Amino acid sequence: MKESKNGIKVALIDDGIHESMDSVFISVNRCYVEKGILYEGCTGTVKPSSHGTICAGVIASIETDIQLYDIRIFEDGGAEMMDLEAALQYCILCGIQVVNLSCGTLNYMEYRRVEGTIKRLQRRKCLIVSAFSNQGLLSFPARCRGVFGVREDCGGSLTKGEYGFQKYAGGRLENSIVAYADTVIIDKEHMKLVGNSFAAPVITGQIVRILKEHPRCSCKQVLRRLRLHGESERCKGRLPEKYIKRLQKMPTKSLNLSIK
Repeated sequence: MKESKNGIKVALIDDGIHESMDSVFISVNRCYVEKGILYEGCTGTVKPSSHGTICAGVIASIETDIQLYDIRIFEDGGAEMMDLEAALQYCILCGIQVVNLSCGTLNYMEYRRVEGTIKRLQRRKCLIVSAFSNQGLLSFPARCRGVFGVREDCGGSLTKGEYGFQKYAGGRLENSIVAYADTVIIDKEHMKLVGNSFAAPVITGQIVRILKEHPRCSCKQVLRRLRLHGESERCKGRLPEKYIKRLQKMPTKSLNLSIK
């Protein structure tokens, strides 16, 4: 296996990572976004049980040879599109190789505000992992071309860190990943994990593992290797439905980025 001297650059765009994770990775670089403006360093107190810390713990359970970029945009489970835009622009500036998004939006018009930046990242060979909505609805960017869209396994057959593929109507292969995180230990506490947002970092960790061995892999090549090692029959995720089939009116909360 080819070891990366400086580790793979991974951005975790979430609600912050507790300092207990600092010794786990090669480095943890912190910044935060307020009203669309990015500031380097940290702000406020991050709890050991924060969503971002747990996601970092899931990634660490698979791979730790990582320069982790902790980009905090969430406050009370929500964020604005301009905050995500600033975070993604920072990823371009830093040469991030993998972005983990345990978030998304149900509103395509909202997503269009960041679509161009996501495409710019993809042209720079950055791999984007995004969780689907826990509401069982198709969400952006998890359903988009070239994005690794992830759902939680609810079939009870996969074990910790395993993943597979389950296609849905109109979905692409890269949007059809199902993964299982199970539990994670944060600050000596065992946490049971439920939801798509904790399945996404399983795939982020698996992609980092692939990039360590094959650093020049394209999105298609990474997908091919994921498919080669993933489960083909045992996984079972909740099939996402089109929004119009489920709800008559778009709720206000769909305009932020929280999908917990």
